[in-house]
Amino acid sequence: MMRFSVIVPMRSTEAFAQECLSSVQRQTGADLEVIAIDDDSPDACGAIIDWYAWADHRFTALHRRRSSGVGAARNAGIDRATGEYLLFLDGDDAFHGDDVLAGLDDDLARTGNPDVLVFDYEQSRPCGLGRRSNLGWVMAREGPRSLQRADRPDAVRASWVCWNKAYRRECVACTGLRFPAGYYEDFAWSLRAVLAADRIAVSGRVGVDYRCCRTSSISRGTSPRHFEVFDQFDRVLGLLRDHPELDSIPIRTVLVDSMTTFLRSRSERRRVIPPDLRPEFRRRSDELAAHMSEEITKLAVLDL
Repeated sequence: MMRFSVIVPMRSTEAFAQECLSSVQRQTGADLEVIAIDDDSPDACGAIIDWYAWADHRFTALHRRRSSGVGAARNAGIDRATGEYLLFLDGDDAFHGDDVLAGLDDDLARTGNPDVLVFDYEQSRPCGLGRRSNLGWVMAREGPRSLQRADRPDAVRASWVCWNKAYRRECVACTGLRFPAGYYEDFAWSLRAVLAADRIAVSGRVGVDYRCCRTSSISRGTSPRHFEVFDQFDRVLGLLRDHPELDSIPIRTVLVDSMTTFLRSRSERRRVIPPDLRPEFRRRSDELAAHMSEEITKLAVLDL
């Protein structure tokens, strides 16, 4: 069985496509396949993907005639994947070095091949400056380590994007995990994957160069679709409702803190919510925080 399936959806990222795919092609020391998806891209992404599939037998090109969002494109890649572990890479990002997969292969083996391995990333900014993520306090700096159940909240706090993890494909299939539609689909996928996993490990290895502050990113544009984040959070909370054995006060505390901080950044700091809709967005944010606090109180009573 192939060790890794790297799934790369692309739409309107022509300027970065070759850098992204070449960073995967240059990986050494690990068996991999690459499933690159042209998500009905209006630029040359489809042609670039086809060239890599022609030049390298490890690449498979998928072309979607109609875009249904990056989540649906990733799902199409999952359906074609055959590797033991799934990794996701966005079309405007790149692997941090040529030995990323070899290093992750070693990290997985050293931690007993867990269901999920969380790794670090570096932010790459338009000005040319780069810096590590703010997840250093979560990651294992002295080498990979397996997490105990009591450490699970740390993994949840580090789990808001899908592309800083390796997922055991068998585990994904058994849980029926899929990317939902809508903005912020990363949240619903990543948080549910970490909450549902039996075994999790963390590594301080930098795996991805994340191109942040790109002005064309949908997460930075003003749109009422940012309200879809509440649907994604409800999917995460739905998992806890359906599986109370996964729930705990520390998990809920991390979720309410992280959700509140993120929602505040949407309505205040970055101001991506249309001005006339900000009061409604803040009202729903306050309601979510209040609901989460009530759930924490209920769990505390049950623990007495």
